[in-house]
Amino acid sequence: MNISAKAELAVYADENTVKIGNTYSIQGEKFKLIDIYSNPDNGYQGYAYRSENDGNLKL
Repeated sequence: MNISAKAELAVYADENTVKIGNTYSIQGEKFKLIDIYSNPDNGYQGYAYRSENDGNLKL
């Protein structure tokens, strides 16, 4: 996964309602959202995906 695909995945999550367990397709690769972290104190949000193409985690 190149840096533009990672950025596109992050932007997609910020602009859309994503749910744990759902699969999303970015640049021809499929990703399953496995966890979301949100810190209300500083506004940080993080998403963990598993690639359905190679099984690797993508953060």
